[in-house]
Amino acid sequence: MPKSIEANLPFASKPKLLGKRSRPTYETKRAVLLEPEERKMHHLMQQLNTMKNTKVAKATAKRKETHRKHLKEIKLKVAKQAEHAKEHRKKIFREISIAEKKQAKRQKTAADFS
Repeated sequence: MPKSIEANLPFASKPKLLGKRSRPTYETKRAVLLEPEERKMHHLMQQLNTMKNTKVAKATAKRKETHRKHLKEIKLKVAKQAEHAKEHRKKIFREISIAEKKQAKRQKTAADFS
């Protein structure tokens, strides 16, 4: 828990992180023997959880792959747009240069006739 939130709590007993126990607890000392039906149920639950975890892992991997492909497409699109913008700027500056040359030529010929 963040210290800023913990400081704002309205009661004196703040949550503490429990350290490692020096002696084992009562529950860890005692072995739990399951009935055959409980054992089967426990085994089934483990299998279901394993299936769920596998499914989640596959979905996560697929989502990451899709995201990676999407980022690659975006990079290509941005690069293509940058190239197009560069070509467009070149075209504009070329036209401006041609117009300036024409203007300079007109001014020179006008100055020659005067």
